[in-house]
Amino acid sequence: MNMCTLTIKSVLHRPLSFVLTLAVLFLSFMLLISVNTLQRSVPLSFEKAISGTDLIVGAGTGPVSLLLYAVFRIGYPGANISYTLYEEMKTHPHVKWAIPISLGDSHRGYPVLATTEDYFAHFEYGDGRKLTIKDGHRHDFSERVDTVILGATVAHELGYSLGSRLTISHGMDEVSFEEHENVLFEVTGILDKTGTPVDRSLHITLEGLEAVHVGWTNLEDGPTAASTTEVDLHPTAISTLLLAVHSKLNIFSLQQNITAHPGYSAILPGVAFSELWQILEVAERILKALAYLVIICSLVGMVCTMMMSLMLRRKELAIIRALGGGPWFIGRLMAVEAMSLVILAMALAWLVSATVLYGCSDLISKEWGVYLSGDIIWQLDCGVILALLSMGLVAGLIPAYLAYRRSITATISMTG
Repeated sequence: MNMCTLTIKSVLHRPLSFVLTLAVLFLSFMLLISVNTLQRSVPLSFEKAISGTDLIVGAGTGPVSLLLYAVFRIGYPGANISYTLYEEMKTHPHVKWAIPISLGDSHRGYPVLATTEDYFAHFEYGDGRKLTIKDGHRHDFSERVDTVILGATVAHELGYSLGSRLTISHGMDEVSFEEHENVLFEVTGILDKTGTPVDRSLHITLEGLEAVHVGWTNLEDGPTAASTTEVDLHPTAISTLLLAVHSKLNIFSLQQNITAHPGYSAILPGVAFSELWQILEVAERILKALAYLVIICSLVGMVCTMMMSLMLRRKELAIIRALGGGPWFIGRLMAVEAMSLVILAMALAWLVSATVLYGCSDLISKEWGVYLSGDIIWQLDCGVILALLSMGLVAGLIPAYLAYRRSITATISMTG
C-alpha cells in the first residue's frame, strides 16, 4: 500500500478531526488571502478615486497636500488661484477639458464643492466611469444659482431627497458659527454611489458660492439666473483646477506653462499618489502582520490537534509497525498528512476567496471604494504561497518527529 492510499484511509478513519482541522486552516488561509488581495488593491483604489485627470493645479504647495485637498477634501489650501487661469486653460490648444473647483465651505461637516457643469460631464473615477445621477437631473446646474447635487452618502445619512432645501456654512467643521443663511439651496439631483469622496460632497455652482458670500438672497425672489443680473456673481478665484490633455506628450510642457505663473503648482496625480502611499505603507505592513499572526495561531492549533491525535492513534500506528512500517515510514506518513491538510485548505481558501471577491467586486467598490480588478483577484501572491507552505511544513514536521521518536521507542521496547 503506497503512502497516498494509506494517508487517505487514515483520514477517513477519523473524519471529524480532519474536517475540524481543515475548517480552521481554511478560514485562516482565506483571511490571509483576502487581506493580501485587498492590500494589493488599496494602492490602486487610491488612484482610482480620480481617473482621466492629467494635471491638478493649485497654489504652490507639496504634491501630497494638493492631492489630499483636491481629491479627498482633506486639509486647507494655502491660497486660491486666479479664475482667469481656468479661462486661459479652457481655451488652451493642448487642453481637452478643464474643471474649476472651489472648496472651503461645508454643510453639517460634509464638504461643499463649487464647480461648473463640466464636472459632471468630464470627471472620471475607477476605470473611466462617469458620474451618474440616480435621482433628479443636472439640467438646472447651469441655469440656477441655488441648485445643489448631493453625493449618495450625504443624501442617505442626512435624509435629504429631491426638493429638500438647505444652507451652507463657512469652514469645514461639523458645527459652524458662521452660517450663510441668505441663500437656500434646493436639492435637484442625487448622484449614484461611487465609493469615492464624491459620495460625501455637496455640489453647487461657482455662482452659488459667490452668492452666499456677496449677500445675494433668494429667500423672497425666485431662484433663477435672471435674478442675479443686479449682483455680480462672476467668480474671481478658485481653489484648484483639474486638467486633461489631448495628448500625453503635452503634459510636461503644459505643466511648465502653468508653473511659470508665480506661486502656482501643477502635479501629476500618479506621482502624488505614489508619495502618498509611501506615507501609508506602515498601516499596510501592520495589516499584513496581523493576518500572518492569525495563520501562525491556526498552525499551532493544527500541531496541537495532531499531537493529541497521536494518543488516539496508538492502535493504528501499532498495526502499521506490525505490517513492516518503520519509524521513518510513520514519520513520513504524519508529514504527508499535515502537508495535505495545508495544501487542500490553501486551494479551497484561494478558490472561495477569489470567487467571493469577484462576485462582490462592484459592491465593495461602491461601499468601501476598493477596486478589485480580475488580474489581482485571481492572481496568487508567490510570497504568500511560499509562506503558507513553509509554515505548514514546519507545523507538520513537529508531530511527524514525535511519531518517529515514539515509533523508535516502541520498536526498541518490543525487541527488548
